[in-house]
Amino acid sequence: MESDARRPTSSSIRQIAASLIAGSFSIVCGSSLAYSGIVVPQILDRENGTSFNVSSSEILWISSSTSLAIPIGVALSGLTMDVWGRLVTLKLSIIPNVIGWALIATAQNGLMIVLGRIFTGISFALASGPSFVYISEVSDPNFRGALLCFPGIFFSVGILLTYFKGWLINWRWVSWIYLLYAVVSVAMTMLLPETPSWLVSKGRQSEARKSLRWFGRDLKKDELVELVDQSAQMERGSKKVDFKVFLQPTCYKPFAIVSMLFALQQFSGLYVITLNSVIFFKDVGVAMDPYQASVYMGVLRLVVCLVGAWITNKVGRRILLMTSAGGMACCMVLSALFTQWIEEGTATQTWVPFFVALLYFVFAAIGLQILPFAIASEVFPQSVRGVMQGLTFAICYLLMFASLHSYNWLKEACGGPSGLQYFFASLCLVTILFVYVFLPETFRKTLGEIEEHFLHKVLYI
Repeated sequence: MESDARRPTSSSIRQIAASLIAGSFSIVCGSSLAYSGIVVPQILDRENGTSFNVSSSEILWISSSTSLAIPIGVALSGLTMDVWGRLVTLKLSIIPNVIGWALIATAQNGLMIVLGRIFTGISFALASGPSFVYISEVSDPNFRGALLCFPGIFFSVGILLTYFKGWLINWRWVSWIYLLYAVVSVAMTMLLPETPSWLVSKGRQSEARKSLRWFGRDLKKDELVELVDQSAQMERGSKKVDFKVFLQPTCYKPFAIVSMLFALQQFSGLYVITLNSVIFFKDVGVAMDPYQASVYMGVLRLVVCLVGAWITNKVGRRILLMTSAGGMACCMVLSALFTQWIEEGTATQTWVPFFVALLYFVFAAIGLQILPFAIASEVFPQSVRGVMQGLTFAICYLLMFASLHSYNWLKEACGGPSGLQYFFASLCLVTILFVYVFLPETFRKTLGEIEEHFLHKVLYI
C-alpha cells in the first residue's frame, strides 16, 4: 500500500521532467529571435574582432530573417508531428539548428549570417509547436496548465541569456554555445517515450500502454480505451470537415479579428523593442551600458511573464488587453518626451527612458504580449481550430518580419526615435479602440457561446 501511495508522486515527477525537457527547446527559440539584438550592434561597432562589413540592407535581413522563416517551419512542423510523431519532430529540429548556428559562428560576410538566421528560424518552428503538444498530451489534466507555462518561461530565459552573453562575450562564441544547447536538449529527449495519444492514432496500442505506464497515467483507470475512443472520434470528425466551414462567419470573423490583433501587437513596438533592445536603448539616450540595460529588461520580462500567466487566469481578456495597451501607450509617450528633451539638451534624466521602457514591458506582459496567442486558440470552431490557429500564428510571424524589417525606415519616417515612440503609442491607443469595439470576451466562455457570438454579431458593443 505504501508503495502504491508513492507511485502518483513518481509519475508526477516524470511528467514534470518530461515537460521541462520538451520546454527546454524554447531556450534556443527565444535566443534565435533575440540574437539579432546582440550581433547587429557588435558588427556595426566592429566589436570583438568582427572582420567584415555589412550593408544596411543586410542589417535589416539579419534582424528579421528568422521571423520570415518561421512560417516555413510551422508548415513542416504540422506535417511531421502527425506523420512521424511529436518527439521525432523535436529531434529533427536539431538539423536546421546546427546548420544555422554553425553558419553564423563561422560567418565571413553578412549573407552567411542571414542564411544561418533563416535555418534557426525553421528550427524555431519545428521545436516550438511540438513542445506544447507533447506537454499537453503527456501531462495530467490537474496540472497541465502549469506545465504548459514551461515553454513560455524558457523562451524568456533564452532572451535573457542572449543579452547576458552578448554583454560578456563575442557573438561567434554565443552561436557555438547555442548550438551546444540544442544538442543537449535533443540528447535528453532520448530518455522520453512518445505521447500515448499519437501512438494510439497510429494503431500502436502496446507502445501506447507502455507510454501511459511510464507517465503513470493509467494507475487509476485504463486511459488506453479512452484514447482509442477519442482517436476514433477525431478521425470521424476529420472526414466531415468541409471547405465551406472556412466561409462561415464563425471562422472568417475570428480570423479577421485575431489577424488584426496580431498586427497591432507587432506594430505597437513590443517585439521590435525586445529584439532590438541594445540599439533601441542607444537611440533613446539611455546612459547605461545598453547590453546591461537589455539584461535588466530580460530579467524583468521573465519575472512579469510568471505573474502575467497567473493574472490571465483571474481577469477577463478584454479588460486585460485594454489595460495593457493603455499602460504601454502612456509609457511610450513619456519615453518619447524625454528622448526628445535629451536630444535637445533640455533634460539630463537619461534614466527615465530606461525606467519607462521597463514599465512598458510590465504592462505588455499582462496582456498584449501573451493574450493574442491564447485568444487564437479559443475563438475558432473545433473542426478547423488546428488549421486556423496555425494560419494565424504564421501571419503573426510574417507581421513580425515586417515590423522588424521596417524598424529603420519607420524611425526615419517618424522623424527619429521620439517620433517612432509616438507611433508605437498611437498603435497602442488603436488597440484599445479595436478591442473595445470588436473583440468578444472569451474568458470563462464555452466554445458554443463564442461561436454563437460570431454567428450573429460583428461588433461587441
